[in-house]
Amino acid sequence: KYKDASLIPSLSFSAFLDIARRIRFVPGQHFVLDSAAAQIISRDKIPTVILHGRRLSELQLCLEGKPFKGTLIH
Repeated sequence: KYKDASLIPSLSFSAFLDIARRIRFVPGQHFVLDSAAAQIISRDKIPTVILHGRRLSELQLCLEGKPFKGTLIH
């Protein structure tokens, strides 16, 4: 949909929360986490990884502590 979109490999808790707060949530919308989840992650400083759900090889790399294609919120 957005040809100029690019992967964000890393985000701070506050940057992720800022992004989540700017999005208007509507039923059926596709966003990885809602604002309530973003607030909990940010407040409790829970490191979070966002990966493509069908690319299990990326999950394996992440679990092994190796570079992976996805976003780390920390």
